[in-house]
Amino acid sequence: MANVFEIKSGLDLESSRIARSVADQDEFSTVIINASLDGILAYDRECRYTLWSPSMERMTGFKSSQVLGRCAFEMFPFLKEVGIDRQYARSLNGESVRSPIIRYEIPETGAHGYSEQQNFPLFNEDGVVTGGMAIIRDVTEIRGRFESMAKKNRELEARVLELEMRLRRSI
Repeated sequence: MANVFEIKSGLDLESSRIARSVADQDEFSTVIINASLDGILAYDRECRYTLWSPSMERMTGFKSSQVLGRCAFEMFPFLKEVGIDRQYARSLNGESVRSPIIRYEIPETGAHGYSEQQNFPLFNEDGVVTGGMAIIRDVTEIRGRFESMAKKNRELEARVLELEMRLRRSI
């Protein structure tokens, strides 16, 4: 039969292992958030920012210290204009939703471009939604390349039509 000391030592070892596991998970999460090229943010039930990744800082020009604790829609009024408020509401109701590509412009920092985002609910240990999280991809460069290719395509089509007209006239 195990004595009290052996049981306590076993519990201490298990508690220590669990604490290391939690610390490892926290470090892993921090590394992912800091290394992600996509912006990552989280918000509470009142849509106040609780997490603002370095990529969000680069994308918007706002440091986390300027954003954390502030309401998303007071900070960025355009979010309501493009329907992101409805996405936040849906994620706070337990849904995961993806936005269409939206145009963003932040007059305070001069940041602008196009982005798409996916919103997810965040749950506590009881399964209650406590907030939401968004992963935001800046697609400005991709959209610019697409628009450039579309412009070249229109120019080529116009050139083909012009050559076709010349050919018909010469026949």
